[in-house]
Amino acid sequence: MASVLFMFFVACLALWAFDEGLTRLAATEDATRFWANRASTGWIFMAPIFFHFALALTRREKIAQNPAVIAALYFPAAIFYFINLSTTLLLNEHYKQVPWGWDNSPPTPLFNLVFSPWLEFFFIASIILFLRERARKTATYDEKRRASLIAAGLFVPLFTGTISQIILPALGIEIVGLTTTFMPVLALSVFIAIVRHRLFIVTPSLALDTVLETMNDAIVVTDTIGRIQFINKTAETLFFWKNDDIAGYDLSILFPSNTNHHSRFVTDSVSRLMQGEFVDDFETIFVDSQNRQIPVTISAAPVQFSEEGFEPAGFVLVAHDTRELQLLTGKLKRINDALRAAKGGLESELGVLMRGKLKGTP
Repeated sequence: MASVLFMFFVACLALWAFDEGLTRLAATEDATRFWANRASTGWIFMAPIFFHFALALTRREKIAQNPAVIAALYFPAAIFYFINLSTTLLLNEHYKQVPWGWDNSPPTPLFNLVFSPWLEFFFIASIILFLRERARKTATYDEKRRASLIAAGLFVPLFTGTISQIILPALGIEIVGLTTTFMPVLALSVFIAIVRHRLFIVTPSLALDTVLETMNDAIVVTDTIGRIQFINKTAETLFFWKNDDIAGYDLSILFPSNTNHHSRFVTDSVSRLMQGEFVDDFETIFVDSQNRQIPVTISAAPVQFSEEGFEPAGFVLVAHDTRELQLLTGKLKRINDALRAAKGGLESELGVLMRGKLKGTP
């Protein structure tokens, strides 16, 4: 989802930059208005798309996929777009020649008082999301670096654009708009995050997410050093953990403390998984977030993305809750014990009867 949203963001940025260039170079004022209206597709939708991208990238996929959130992001943008195409309330209709081409300063009241705060909210909120991602205790080194890089790249056009296209024009000071000039800094920072810090790397949780969500058993996906990457809905219900809350913690959080259950699993199973072997019906004890014990049987397999040699990218654990099975086994045992006792009693009674008959026989 994040990769698709980023492509839409880059498309909006490219459209805005291209059409704004033609706006500056147009031969007539009417041509300038035409290209300015085309450019509005980019600069109106760019901000909510980037914020949507930030939600998806910072482990908030459920929020990003919520229909109400999507409507809240794009419905106001559609209204602003309609207003711009059909009225002159958003952009000043009067253009004049300046050293850097055509310009329609100063901004309209609707642009300054409504649209600009709405636009900047998304970029400021995006910066906050990436800074919080960087501050997350369980974030990896690559995750911290890419969050810092994108936040810094976003700050540059936000700062220069606010000064050059909002504050100074409102004060009557004419200066060329610098937002489109510095927007490539943001695109470049995300590109570097893609190349150097594996922004869209396929992780075990990403590769298996769709399948795992539909399974009835609890699924836990870890990386090769035992950090939890993903749990499905069944596991969330069983362990009273949310996926977003438990992701990044060591698998030992699901084992009872001060016991050998976790160490036994590591010793008996993890070494086999690293060698490409499968683990079947490993009996152990898990605990939920309230420290209540849950007997389970675990089947596990390595996640392998390359056929050349074997280098697992993580492990998939399928945990089956055996509490009902143990209750049923206990009931069957009690019934069996009762039947054995009844059988013994009947045999004893029959023995007494038989001995009595034998004694009475002449």
